[in-house]
Amino acid sequence: IAELEALEAEHKRVEEKLRENEELLRALLNSSPHSAILVGIEGIILAVNEAGVSGLGKKIDELLGECIYDLLPPDVAESRRTWNNEVIRSGKSVCFEDELGERTFETRVYPVLDAQGKIQQLASFTRDITEYKRISEELWESEQFCSSLLNNSPNPILVVNPDASVKYVNPAVEKMTGFSSTELVGKKAPYPWWTEKTLQKTSRDFEQAMDGGATET
Repeated sequence: IAELEALEAEHKRVEEKLRENEELLRALLNSSPHSAILVGIEGIILAVNEAGVSGLGKKIDELLGECIYDLLPPDVAESRRTWNNEVIRSGKSVCFEDELGERTFETRVYPVLDAQGKIQQLASFTRDITEYKRISEELWESEQFCSSLLNNSPNPILVVNPDASVKYVNPAVEKMTGFSSTELVGKKAPYPWWTEKTLQKTSRDFEQAMDGGATET
């Protein structure tokens, strides 16, 4: 009888610990603004947060026990399966992107190990990066546009760092000075093509610019 009571007490303790762990897991998942899903190695959903529910269009209770691959468009499901299998094979996390309609999503998948170090589950975190990619592309296009303007300008354009070292020269500077950009980038004032008069005036301009004031033209 004593042994049965001890086993029953241990069983209750384990159940309480599991409930505590489930509550902790649920709190951690819901603390993320991005979709977080825990699946078994076959893709069966074990836990999901509110953001993940909104992305899949069902309630949490409806998703638990479902296969994640059955809930995604075929091409996305195949991509997700491939990456998940890579995590299972390598034991390392992966990061990849999926296109869903006009939206782009970034997903990171991490292996979850048991006490013996064997992969039992996969934790995936997905975020919508559509706007991030759009802004990045616009910035890149702006940089390309600005670079094109600078390179094609007939006027000499010199860009310097706060320490007066050359950061960029356009082809017009190379043509005017006879020095290549490779020879000039990184050089600090006074620059090799400056005359004494240029040195005096430009040194004053530099000091005013560093102080936030306007310079004379």
